[in-house]
Amino acid sequence: MVEHLSADNAYSTVLSKNGSKAYGVTSRDSVLYLVLALKENIEDAVAYLGECYKAKRFSKTKIDFHRELIKNEIKRYAGVPEKLIGRRSYELMFPNSRLKFLNSGNLDQIEALTLKTVSDFKAKNYINSNFVIAASGNINNDVLCKLINKYFPTMRNAPKIDSSQPFPEYDLSFKQQNIVIPSSQLSHVKFDFPAYRISDDRKYANLLLARMLGNHLAVEFKNPPLSCYKTSVVSLSGGYFGLFSIYTAQSNAQAQQAIDQVHKGISNFSKYITPASLESAKKQAIAEFLFNFEKPSVRADYYSELLLFGTKKQTHNYELKKINECSTEELTLELKRIQNYLPKITVISNINN
Repeated sequence: MVEHLSADNAYSTVLSKNGSKAYGVTSRDSVLYLVLALKENIEDAVAYLGECYKAKRFSKTKIDFHRELIKNEIKRYAGVPEKLIGRRSYELMFPNSRLKFLNSGNLDQIEALTLKTVSDFKAKNYINSNFVIAASGNINNDVLCKLINKYFPTMRNAPKIDSSQPFPEYDLSFKQQNIVIPSSQLSHVKFDFPAYRISDDRKYANLLLARMLGNHLAVEFKNPPLSCYKTSVVSLSGGYFGLFSIYTAQSNAQAQQAIDQVHKGISNFSKYITPASLESAKKQAIAEFLFNFEKPSVRADYYSELLLFGTKKQTHNYELKKINECSTEELTLELKRIQNYLPKITVISNINN
């Protein structure tokens, strides 16, 4: 709610008129306000972000308006299995944490928000030590600093975020949930295992293992009798948590075969961790990183997360170096760690059992 209200400020119209684009995104760790602007419109972009940051009390009229918008956002994804499975799977992994809730909250939570709750939340959390500005592109640093001093109010200090705080508590038992969406024509299956936060160097081996296992399963899942529509393996590193996830989508008749194949793939994968396969995974990971890093918006988003949750030594060059240094021994240890965990399995289909 605060993201919606903060992004809807006096400079929104100015940005729209000059062709700039503004986005607000709420994740489980942070809120991102992103502006894409031409060089001659950089002042408008900074002014807009300054308005997003300022502490102010909102109006009930605005809250009621955005309450309905957020409800529609929640409903929009309720029938989309590819989106919903990622959101609902957190309920199994983090049953005793706020992470189990959708980023947007659920309909009852949005309905319960009051003017005081929303205003107090912004005043408490939108403070200097919680706020990072990252800029990327053809920008003069001196000009940018002057604009930041002009448009940002006196910063409200508070203790710096402690990104070393303990992980949210994972549920380490085996669990499976089945979610029925009558309109779904496929069975969507997601396996989740604990992984590493942004600041943890072990994430690089986890990332490469995900890449290699994904390459392997993509081949296996295209072989008869399986015919999967989609297969992916992802290593996600957040500010305070991490996940190693495997996702497949296939016909209802092949869902159990897909689950069995994932179990088999994880159990027997050590023989596929070779110097050649690791070298290929490194090249793929680094190429994807560099291709994405060419986009100024991606670069700004990347460094905003790194500044908030990473360590002082972490830069994009440091991360590329750590990927290059990963060994087959590190990946074998990481595979053993994954094999020792009992997975959380989320299934979405139109079958009510």
